[in-house]
Amino acid sequence: MSSCGSRTGARSECGRGLAAVVHWAFGDLQIPRLELYVEPWNTASARTAERVGFRREGLLRSWQQVGEERRDRFMYAMTGVDLSWPAAGRRLTSAAWRPSRRRRLAVG
Repeated sequence: MSSCGSRTGARSECGRGLAAVVHWAFGDLQIPRLELYVEPWNTASARTAERVGFRREGLLRSWQQVGEERRDRFMYAMTGVDLSWPAAGRRLTSAAWRPSRRRRLAVG
């Protein structure tokens, strides 16, 4: 998610992209659980994950080696059961889970 940048509209594009991955994983691939890792300082990515429906499960201390140092990560997860829970006051609309090839996914 860090490649989404901060330009105008990029955050909603990231949300739509993440929603598309969630739809594909739970729908077509029938994966039972998705995990997402976010650096604690990256509040934009954390908010995007929560808007789509991921829940923060904890802090993984020294989780990833980056250069010469180990860095912490917040771990977020989502299961098929989580799809019915409102996330950060919002949830994916039912239309988002049945997209046509021409229509974008909606987060709302």
